[in-house]
Amino acid sequence: MPEGVHGPILGEVRNVVIAIVVATATVVITAFGVEDGDADALTLVLCAIPGLALAFRTRFPVGQYAVALGAVCVYNATGQPGGPMYAVAFASALLMVAEARAWLAPVAIGAAAFMAAEVVDSGWTAHAFAAGATFLLGPPLFGQALRFQQARRELTERTREEEARRHLAEERLEIARDVHDVVGHSLATIALQAGVAEHLATDDTSREALKTIRRLSKESLAEVGAMLDVLREGAAERAPARDLATLVSEVRNAGLDVELHADGSPVSGTVYRIVQESLTNVVRHAGPGATARVQVQTHDGQVEVEVRDDGCGPGATLHEGNGLTGMRERAAKLGGTFSAGAATDGGFAVKAVLPAR
Repeated sequence: MPEGVHGPILGEVRNVVIAIVVATATVVITAFGVEDGDADALTLVLCAIPGLALAFRTRFPVGQYAVALGAVCVYNATGQPGGPMYAVAFASALLMVAEARAWLAPVAIGAAAFMAAEVVDSGWTAHAFAAGATFLLGPPLFGQALRFQQARRELTERTREEEARRHLAEERLEIARDVHDVVGHSLATIALQAGVAEHLATDDTSREALKTIRRLSKESLAEVGAMLDVLREGAAERAPARDLATLVSEVRNAGLDVELHADGSPVSGTVYRIVQESLTNVVRHAGPGATARVQVQTHDGQVEVEVRDDGCGPGATLHEGNGLTGMRERAAKLGGTFSAGAATDGGFAVKAVLPAR
């Protein structure tokens, strides 16, 4: 039997068992409760019907109520003795309110029919009005109580979820602070040491390289601070202050030959980070003499990003480190796709397709 089917089947079996037990109890109590001890067959059959209808309370809630109330109305109109079937019929009304969406009309019709049966049996009496009012007002009050309980349960659940999100955000903010302290201290130290070395350098090439190191360290330190602000404020990811052209220019100055093909559209922080991390991986893993090509195109509401190099490639087995994993997570967060692996003509290729924003 397929998984997930057992629950509904067990529920139906439970309903049938409850219906049989209630119907049997109603018939027995009515039979022994009649003063002369001679309950006829019609009485017992009518008494059993509301209980048996409970077998369909979840699948056909309005139908089971209609059957139960019809039996009660016939019971009343034919002058049968009192008994527990009235309580069973009232319980059927409550169960209908709990299970059915559109229950107001059946409740109103049922109350009118029950009152009419009382009038046929006993005439216009206070008891008829009281019985009709019970069947008219009882189920709506019960339904209101159910809705209140459901609303309170949902509010409690939302409160728990919000508390869990707040706790998670606090944990992430604490981690971000630690990262900022560690990385920020290192970048500040690098920038300071590069500045000292720049003044001591004896040739223009060294001074230019040290100047670049100092500038990048300061800019990276500013970006780390900006990321911490984003986490603290709960804002969406912001694009870095630098654009792709600046990023590619810096990588070229570091010694990697990079071609940039972009349509000039503003890029999101996710696109920037994917290109940045991909070029970092080229510098680290592609090998000496490798070149890279960056292509960013926007069309049909999507941004296609591709960073390809002609280096040594990933080898026999590709191990996804934090860089590739982070890029994949960034793309998935926006509902995009990401792939990375050996390029068809050698080297390594990173591709991402993201919704344009």
